Amino acid sequence: MNKIVVEKNKISSNFPLKIDNFNINLENNDVFIIYKDSNCNFKFNIKNDLKIYEYYTNSTCYNTYNLDNNSNLTLNRFCFDCSFKTDINLSYKSNILYKYACISLNDNNYIINVYHNDKDTTSKVVNYGINFTDKKLDFLINSYVKKESINSNAIQDSKIILKRNGNSSIKPNLIIDNNEISSSHSAYIGNFKSSEIFYLQSRGISYDKAIKLLAKSFLTSNMEIDELINLILDDLDRIWGGCNL
Repeated sequence: MNKIVVEKNKISSNFPLKIDNFNINLENNDVFIIYKDSNCNFKFNIKNDLKIYEYYTNSTCYNTYNLDNNSNLTLNRFCFDCSFKTDINLSYKSNILYKYACISLNDNNYIINVYHNDKDTTSKVVNYGINFTDKKLDFLINSYVKKESINSNAIQDSKIILKRNGNSSIKPNLIIDNNEISSSHSAYIGNFKSSEIFYLQSRGISYDKAIKLLAKSFLTSNMEIDELINLILDDLDRIWGGCNL
């Protein structure tokens, strides 16, 4: 798979990559992007059908994803204790399936803006996070549908699992200026369901192992490639001993 590494704001890749004034053009070929110790602002221009997989650690980024007409983007993103902002611009008959997961240890703020700029556009935004401390984890999700964006769909699904009674929040906003669209949002902040824990314990699994299994499933359920899943599980294993749920 094509890979881009952004480490301390220096970019390297295993394939020819043209960057013009922080604009990156991606077409057809799926790409895995790793951000380490970086503070960057990129604009990705997406054509045709594409999957992007992203892993962030100790980074703060403000990235924009511009989808061309008739383009489809699946974005799998995991963030280990980071804050950032994302803008997604949808053009005519373009679609975004956005799947995000995070582990949060410090105060972190995550903002995503999805702009339905033309008709027949679809966005499904899924955000899952585990807050391991008493610090803040805030999700702000905004879906904007313009008056001319008829026959569009805007869907949001956000969940934060708490270790403690931290000051976390989810703000799902649907800003819609059109009656000929379909939209929905859901938000949950709390613990894993007691019925799920009980079921695992009834199979002989200890409470701690049951919680960890649920955490693993929660963080990786929407991810699609082993390389990203393994990074997530490594992060979870690394902090688990000192931050049992």
